[in-house]
Amino acid sequence: FGYATITYAVKENGIQIPMQSVVRDEKGNPSVYVVGANNTVVAKPVEILQTSGFNNIIKSGLTNGDKVIFEGVEKTRPGSTVNPVEKQ
Repeated sequence: FGYATITYAVKENGIQIPMQSVVRDEKGNPSVYVVGANNTVVAKPVEILQTSGFNNIIKSGLTNGDKVIFEGVEKTRPGSTVNPVEKQ
């Protein structure tokens, strides 16, 4: 299972998400797991604009309203089913 939230924060030049939400493939390319149709995990390639504290500013790859998985990321994989819980 995993947890999800509607986009963390929208900045003028990108979308801010917690750093732990970003995963990297074997070549080091960043992506973010989001909750797709039928609560299925989907990996979305992203471009990181900058890091700010414990957050990343995403320049491209996410849209406002994406449900970003930020807890249990290490236990989930694309195609798995999650029970999303919106962060309060």
